[in-house]
Amino acid sequence: MKVFKFSLLECFKVRNQIAENILWMLCFALCSTICSFSTIASDTGGNKFAQFQIDDASSAAAYKKIEHYIRAQPEILKVSIDIETGIVFCLFDGNTTVDETSFAHWLTQKHYTLSCYREGVIGVDPILTKEEFECM
Repeated sequence: MKVFKFSLLECFKVRNQIAENILWMLCFALCSTICSFSTIASDTGGNKFAQFQIDDASSAAAYKKIEHYIRAQPEILKVSIDIETGIVFCLFDGNTTVDETSFAHWLTQKHYTLSCYREGVIGVDPILTKEEFECM
């Protein structure tokens, strides 16, 4: 049988070394977490959104045609229209020149108009629900 002899000083050294290693691992984990959260927060993909109301569409078929037409624009990533209210939600690349004038132009080509336009940055500005969206 082997007998291991450790002095009290050696035990403290080993324990301190273990504690130091644990501290370094915790520090690394904390730094990694902070870096990943800051990357997620700042990486919105550069996407923006627009919300507006279509004034003069009168049927579900008309809304579907408008939705398909807007979706066909190369800058548009996603589009959704609430048929009950005529409220449009569009997601687009924030690095493009898409703005209210762009949407107005696209709708004018189909003989429609928009109102209550609002635009924002994904992850920064609030996206309103149809209940929150007020057109004055």
